[in-house]
Amino acid sequence: MVVTQDEDFLGEAHRRQELGEPFATVIYGHQLIVSLSDLIRDLEILAQIAEERDVTDQVIYLPLK
Repeated sequence: MVVTQDEDFLGEAHRRQELGEPFATVIYGHQLIVSLSDLIRDLEILAQIAEERDVTDQVIYLPLK
């Protein structure tokens, strides 16, 4: 998994999804919307519950809802 706040990186992930190309799961949190503490909390949750088969080639947006 890759954690980013870079919108260009997010765009590349969406491009790969549309083309069906494999990629590392992208976890995206906009820097003006997700605080650092919320980012860390949500990453801890994902680390505890995420199974590799459930998050392959995905884009996950933070904060988790």
